[in-house]
Amino acid sequence: TDTLRKGAGGNADDGLLKDFTSLDAMARMDGNSLLTSKALIGSDLLFDFNSSSLRQSARVSLMKVALLIDKHPHLICWVDGHTDLIGGEEPNLLLSKKRAMAVKMWLVETLELDVKRIAVRGYGKVQPLVKKGTAEEQAPNRRVEIKMRKSRPNEEVAYDKGNKDGVREPKKKVPVKAIPVEEDE
Repeated sequence: TDTLRKGAGGNADDGLLKDFTSLDAMARMDGNSLLTSKALIGSDLLFDFNSSSLRQSARVSLMKVALLIDKHPHLICWVDGHTDLIGGEEPNLLLSKKRAMAVKMWLVETLELDVKRIAVRGYGKVQPLVKKGTAEEQAPNRRVEIKMRKSRPNEEVAYDKGNKDGVREPKKKVPVKAIPVEEDE
């Protein structure tokens, strides 16, 4: 769409935003080239507004992601969810996590990909491509980014197969308290 072509200075003839690669181009890359690439799938292509349920039309893009994962068994697929700037921080953060997790769940449950090969993160509205504007102008912010990397990210959303939307917040690490030791005299 014109919005995607214009958003974030991405005035590219092929409609790609600056710094993004198409899934088709990523499928042709070797493992080393993939390590610095990322693809964008517009959330409007995958989900209805304010929903984390995948549309039927999402299958083509998700099949391309599955091919990437299958073709590069030594890499981990990072699925990063993002939202626009409309609405509150917490609801957008949760929506971004649920959308990214919906992608993972479809890949795992429909195509039987290994759950350990896909890492999910949600960013809400903290990494916008378009800093202001109407809902239509902010369409590029509503996205799922796909990255192929050698290792898992430091933080990710835990997969909970028993939960309807698959999202389980990671447990917070509690620092171990030091125990005082008496010195020998």
